[in-house]
Amino acid sequence: QLPGSLRALWLGASSLKGENLQAVLQNLDLPLLQRLSLVQAMMDDQSLQLFSGWWVKDPLPQLQFLDISGNFVSGAAIARLKLDLHRNKAFRQLKGRGRTHPL
Repeated sequence: QLPGSLRALWLGASSLKGENLQAVLQNLDLPLLQRLSLVQAMMDDQSLQLFSGWWVKDPLPQLQFLDISGNFVSGAAIARLKLDLHRNKAFRQLKGRGRTHPL
């Protein structure tokens, strides 16, 4: 279990898809967390949808910054996530454009 006093958490270069992401989200009860980095975490559109579904439960009330750079996500999925994130009054910035799958 992570200490509830964490203010920043970097989970980049991870494999956060499907069950892995669900397991991480179940343990992210961090009321003081302000910055979360999921850079190159192998996330896809379904991962962002799962994150959004979890986010609406307000598990990170102080989160201000989320970085999803370098993941395989579409612009549409990022736009949906951004709308969900800004439902929280504390949230300020979403960073990341995503990438396309290699051909």
